[in-house]
Amino acid sequence: MERYERTTALAVRLTPSGSPDAHDDGPQPPSDGALSKGFSIDPDALRKLRASFIGDPGRTDLSGVRPVIERSWRRSLMWNIDPDRSTFQETAEPRLDEMVLRAAEPVLAQLETIAADTGAGIFLSDPQGTITAFRGGSDVRRLTERVFPTFGGTMSEDVAGTNAEGTAIEEGGTVQIWGEEHFVESLQGSCCTSVPIHDPIRRSVRGILSLALPAAVGMDMDPSFVAMITKGAAAEVTRLLSEKLSVREKSLLDTYLAEVRKRGGESVVVMDGRTAIATRSALEMLQPSDYAVLAGYAMESKQLSRSLEREILLDSDRRLHLRASPISSAGETIGSVIRLSAAAPARMTPQTRRGDSRTDPFTDIVGGSLSLRRALDVAQTAVRRQLPAYIVGDAGTGKQRLARAMAALMAAEQRILDCHNDSEVAIAGDLLSAVGEDVAVVLTHADKLTPAARAVVLDVLNSRENLPVIMTVGTLDADTMELTRALNGLEVEMPTLRHRRDDIPALVNHFVHEGPHAVGISRALMRALTEADWHENIAQLRDFVLSASARCGSGELGIEHLDEAHRRALSRARLSRLEEVELHQIRAALAEANGNRLQAAKLLEIGRSTLYRKIESYTRRGFQLGD
Repeated sequence: MERYERTTALAVRLTPSGSPDAHDDGPQPPSDGALSKGFSIDPDALRKLRASFIGDPGRTDLSGVRPVIERSWRRSLMWNIDPDRSTFQETAEPRLDEMVLRAAEPVLAQLETIAADTGAGIFLSDPQGTITAFRGGSDVRRLTERVFPTFGGTMSEDVAGTNAEGTAIEEGGTVQIWGEEHFVESLQGSCCTSVPIHDPIRRSVRGILSLALPAAVGMDMDPSFVAMITKGAAAEVTRLLSEKLSVREKSLLDTYLAEVRKRGGESVVVMDGRTAIATRSALEMLQPSDYAVLAGYAMESKQLSRSLEREILLDSDRRLHLRASPISSAGETIGSVIRLSAAAPARMTPQTRRGDSRTDPFTDIVGGSLSLRRALDVAQTAVRRQLPAYIVGDAGTGKQRLARAMAALMAAEQRILDCHNDSEVAIAGDLLSAVGEDVAVVLTHADKLTPAARAVVLDVLNSRENLPVIMTVGTLDADTMELTRALNGLEVEMPTLRHRRDDIPALVNHFVHEGPHAVGISRALMRALTEADWHENIAQLRDFVLSASARCGSGELGIEHLDEAHRRALSRARLSRLEEVELHQIRAALAEANGNRLQAAKLLEIGRSTLYRKIESYTRRGFQLGD
């Protein structure tokens, strides 16, 4: 009776109501990993079923075991686990970080004290299932080490078969394995519960906490009660980890929790340069590749120090309204909170193919963002109605490519006239000769016409209506407005790349396949490219990607493949005043420490891991911090 009273006291202290896990709105693990109250097993029946499965897996009906056990047994068989193995001597160097170990120490001590008379073993493993710490009596340690080492022992499923630690890693949540449910017979003398320890911000698995009871004890206990204790202990470790967060990380977490309380089940993502925290509804709405797009808008909001709103099209059927607002802490803008909602469905028009992310004729125009789609819808209207048009946009936005595509659809023959480089005589002659033929004319850089050439063009445009002429202009001033009035055509506005960041991943992949080698793209490079300002738009992005691809050769394209000129261009991205000061201090400390990051962290009076994160963030944004 005393055992249960003491264990209940532990459960009360370790229930997760005060932990960040209580606010967790992330993906939930499979529901069949933990056992329900009143669960019982028939050891003899399980042993017979296991033997039948090992002998004839294809014909054995496993409906008599829990689904989590069936999945794990099948994986164990796939990995050729020996079910009769008596010991496990495989070891590895544990990779549990020191912060988790320090946070877990008081929790392990509590569990050891209260479970001392149960014969329990308490294990703390790294995310790969390598045992890092063990708590339990000397007799328990001795019995355990007859089967596997209590430090460095490897309990992943591909080594030990069905067991709570390894199966929890595979299943991604709490798992209880009771007695004969273990695949290997030498592990069947225990009833084990394993719970992942989650990072308080990133929700990644930082470790695995396990409570193993002798089968004779475990079979007499309510497994749901054991699960509650172990979950509470893991949640307490997460809470202690949250207390060790930096001021910046706490501000992000506080903002996230405040948004969750205020907005309930809405889709919210809180981001800085390294971390993203998302509600469950946001996780369901987004795909992994979408976060690079969101990071670009988060960075823009942070740099502008104001909110911004966009409608983005992540693919053909995910049209979202995005609102990004900066997060401030101690006078510094440290990140952004992004609220997402489904945008009103786009009105279907005859020229828009169902399920496609852009209008049909312009298949060479890469991207499906809403701002690009609006431009293409107007362009297609001009083509369909055979109307002249002028395309306005910054340099490098793709005006000329679109103009050529429109001209090809308007007439069998096209004539391209460069108003910036062609002579006024050539422009006048070619334009006049084309007017009387079935020829579509593209006037590129019309805002660069000389006064004399502009007068000739105006005469031609004023002489006839609805000429098949497409003009491209960089800016609309008094001179170009005179041309557009004479043209009397539709205006097509090409968006800048910073207003269609959701197209950047598709553009990058397109340019990679244009290059000499088809390679993959590292997440760090894709995120840096998505966050950049791109003053020269698509042309500049293409130059970056093709140059880096040529330097890469094969494998994965990364930031290290950018040449110095391109790195310097990325480093000209806007920094806040505090970021400029911080970057200067880090560079000075690294120089004084001759590149020794540990010594530089001491000079800056910050933790080594904090310095590493800052260096990674600035390097990803293209800033050089040393040799």
